[in-house]
Amino acid sequence: MSQPRSTLTQRLTRAGISLNETSSTAPLESPWFVRVLQAFSGWLAALFLLGLIATAVVFVLESTGASLIAGSLLIGGAFALLCSARSDVLEHMALAFSLAGQLLVAWPAVEMWGVSATLWWGLLALQCAMALIMPSQVHRSMSAFLASLALTLALATNGLAPVAIGLVVLVLTLLWLNEYRWPRHIGAVQAWGAGLLVGLLVLQGLAYANQFNWIYDSDALWLGPWLGPWLASWLGTALVALALVSVIHQAFCQHSQPAIAQRLAIYVAVALVAVVTVYVPGLGAGVAVCYCSGLR
Repeated sequence: MSQPRSTLTQRLTRAGISLNETSSTAPLESPWFVRVLQAFSGWLAALFLLGLIATAVVFVLESTGASLIAGSLLIGGAFALLCSARSDVLEHMALAFSLAGQLLVAWPAVEMWGVSATLWWGLLALQCAMALIMPSQVHRSMSAFLASLALTLALATNGLAPVAIGLVVLVLTLLWLNEYRWPRHIGAVQAWGAGLLVGLLVLQGLAYANQFNWIYDSDALWLGPWLGPWLASWLGTALVALALVSVIHQAFCQHSQPAIAQRLAIYVAVALVAVVTVYVPGLGAGVAVCYCSGLR
C-alpha cells in the first residue's frame, strides 16, 4: 500500500503539485469569524491611515502628475506589503492601499476622457494587470471582479452589454475547465474564477434592472438604436452557447463517448437553450456555470 502511495506522490511532485503532509506541528487555520474580524481590522486601519495621508496631500487631486505619482506609490507599497504579508490584517490593509492608489491613477483619466468607452478600456487594462501581478488571492478576486465591470461598461457605452456578459461567462467557463492544467497557478485561477463569478452575478442583476441604459451613447450605438441591441443580444447568446459546448466537450472527454444520436440530442438541447436565452437572459449562463461547477 505504501509503494503505490509513494509512486503517486513522486508523480504529483514531478507535475508540480505540492502535497500538504499532515504534521502535528502544522499551525491550525483560524476560524472564519476570526479571519473576518482581522479583515475588518485591516480595512479600518487602512482607512484611518489613508485619511491621515489625504489630509496632508490633498493637493495631489489638483495635479495630474502628483496624482499619478501618489497612486503609483500606493500601489507599489501595497505590492511590497502583500509580498511579506502573513496575516489577513496586512493583506486587507494592502488591498485598501491598492484600491486607493488605483483611484488616484484613474482620476487623471476621468478628467481627460470623462465617462467614455476609452476610460473603461483603460480601467480594464489596469485591473487585468493587477489581477496578474498582485500576490494575493483576495486582491486577484477583487481585480477580476472590477475587470468584469469595466469590460461591461466599456461595451455598454455602445449598447453591447450582452456581449460583455457572454464574454465573462465564456472566460469563467474556460478558467474552470482548465483549472488543473496549470498546477503551479491553481490558486490564481481559482481567485480569478471567484471574482468573475461574483461579477457575473452583479452584471446579470444590473441587466435585469436595465441599469446599463444610462450609459448608452446614442450617437455611438453599434448599427443603430434597433439593430445594434438585437444583434448584441444574439452575439452574447452565441458566446454563452460556446461556453456550453466547451462544457459538453469536457464532459465527453472525461466520460465515455455517447452514441451519435445522443450527442446530436445534446447539441440540439444546447441550441434550444441558446434560443430561449435570448428571451430569458441569464438562463444559458446559469446552465453553463452549474454544469461547469459539476465537472470541476
